[in-house]
Amino acid sequence: MRAYVRASSTIKPQAYHLGAAQRALQEYGQAALLPSKNSSGVGNRKPKISGRKAAVLRKHAKLQNTYVEELGPDVDAARAVHFKPSWDNSGPIFLASKPDAAAAHQRRKLKRVAEIDAQLAKQDDLIAKHRKNLLDAKPKSFFDKLQAASRPVV
Repeated sequence: MRAYVRASSTIKPQAYHLGAAQRALQEYGQAALLPSKNSSGVGNRKPKISGRKAAVLRKHAKLQNTYVEELGPDVDAARAVHFKPSWDNSGPIFLASKPDAAAAHQRRKLKRVAEIDAQLAKQDDLIAKHRKNLLDAKPKSFFDKLQAASRPVV
């Protein structure tokens, strides 16, 4: 059974079998991350460093504080993983298009409150109209009651 180890600042890239990728990165730079042309000029060859290995090297460079354009004089260039930010070809990172949930909730709440206030303003008129309709539906006299009772129910 194989034991998997989490990447941290103490683990070297060699633990992930990235020695060749690290050497290619030092030798070729950004060209190792990009596909190259075939000698026949038709089609592309795979990059020397895969996207997964490039992501691991980028992570190690960030952990070692060597994810910079130029290495400082105090850094051992032979041992450190130097990954330049300009080599990242992933493009811009877009945030989710989902709006802020709290702001949307606040907007909906204000809209609901406005609708309730508008309905409450009409409440007195609606109650008066309802009571008038109830009174109008009742018979006014004894004769109206008899007449309503003698009508067949449809």
